[in-house]
Amino acid sequence: MKDLGDANWILQMELTQSDNQKKITLSQSQYIEDILEHHGIANCHPAKTLMESGLSLSILAEPEVDIMMYQQLIGLLMYAMVYTHPDISYVVGIVARHVSASGHVYIKAVKCIYHYLCGISDYKLVYQATKGPDKPIVYSNSDWAGDCNDWKFITGFVTCLSGGAIT
Repeated sequence: MKDLGDANWILQMELTQSDNQKKITLSQSQYIEDILEHHGIANCHPAKTLMESGLSLSILAEPEVDIMMYQQLIGLLMYAMVYTHPDISYVVGIVARHVSASGHVYIKAVKCIYHYLCGISDYKLVYQATKGPDKPIVYSNSDWAGDCNDWKFITGFVTCLSGGAIT
C-alpha cells in the first residue's frame, strides 16, 4: 500500500476538509453536471420543486416508454440520493415504484427531478464537529394514505449528526 495523502475524490464525490479538520463537505456537483450533460439537459431551467403538486402516478398494465431507459434514469438519481442528496429520496422512491411499467407521465416526473438537481447541483452535505449535539437527531413524517394506488401511508425519516444527514 502507498499513502496518497488526504482523499479528495471518493466514488464520484468531492471530499473537502477544513484546515482545522472540524468540517467536512461532500459534493456530487460534477456527477450531477455529467448526468445532466449526458441526457442533454445541462442548460435546462431549474425547477423549484421536485414534483408537480397533485401529480397522480397510477399503475400501468403495459409500459408506454423504453423500460431500460427509464431504469437508467432512476438508477442515476438513486446514486445521487444515497450519497449526497437525501432531499430527493421521497420523489425518487415514488417514481422508482414504476420501473416495470412506466409511461410518459413518469418520464415527465423524472425530468422534473433532473431539472431540480440542475438548480442545486452545487449543494453540499456539511458535517461540522462544533455544530449541533453530539448525538444523532431523528425526524420522521407520514402522509396517511397518500398512495393513490393502494391507499397505504408513506413514511420517511432523516437522521442527522454534526449538522448533516447520515440516513
